[in-house]
Amino acid sequence: MLNSILGGISKFFGNKADKDVKEITPYVGKINAEFDKLKDLSNDQLRAKTAEFKSRVNAYLSEIDSEVADLRAEIEKANITEIEKKETAYDRIDELEKERDEKLEEILEQLLP
Repeated sequence: MLNSILGGISKFFGNKADKDVKEITPYVGKINAEFDKLKDLSNDQLRAKTAEFKSRVNAYLSEIDSEVADLRAEIEKANITEIEKKETAYDRIDELEKERDEKLEEILEQLLP
């Protein structure tokens, strides 16, 4: 009896596997298109593609990374008595790192296929 109840619920709501397939289905066509473009490339050309992807990611994140580096340098230069200034800089670094994570996710979504 329990099995029939669970079966009815899973038919109504779907099961985990169906949800997973539905989530990745939009990527299948994109991945197949990219595969057709890349299948004739040599290993060296594929390595170059990887380097290209890395440079695209780094370029996309460069503004945030440079701002974080500047803040860290500012913290290093600050006197030990400038605690409030350091605290403000660390708070800004935390905000920037969260923003960086979001931007990283965006660019990786673009590169995913």
